[in-house]
Amino acid sequence: MKKLLSLFLACIMLAALAGCGAAQTNAPASTTPPTATTVPTTTPAPVVLGEGETAFELSVTSADGTKEYTINTSKQTLGDALLEVQLIEGTESEFGLYVTTVDGVAADESANEYWAFYINDEMAATGVSSTNIEDGKAYALKLEKW
Repeated sequence: MKKLLSLFLACIMLAALAGCGAAQTNAPASTTPPTATTVPTTTPAPVVLGEGETAFELSVTSADGTKEYTINTSKQTLGDALLEVQLIEGTESEFGLYVTTVDGVAADESANEYWAFYINDEMAATGVSSTNIEDGKAYALKLEKW
């Protein structure tokens, strides 16, 4: 009977030890609190318009936000390329094309709005119709008020 009792106690001890081991494997390996995971933000891909051997980037900013475009063209000037892909509308004057609408958004002259033209983040000294497309230049049209 002592052998049976000893065997029984040994089995209970083994079961207890096995239970303790299982509890330890479920415990966290480190006491360091978990860090927050950073979710990467993605910028929408530019809208691609047109066909041709020359490509340039154009940023359009209005009250609706900013949209990025990649324009492919065979035209020489920015104005001709943007008219070709029907991204802008305007009126011709002795000074060139006066841009009145960009991507369907018309400047409200009664609210003193106009489409400003920028090259490399500086207001352009030329209009879109007299600006030749150049590699490496950043072009932008922004709806502004005077």
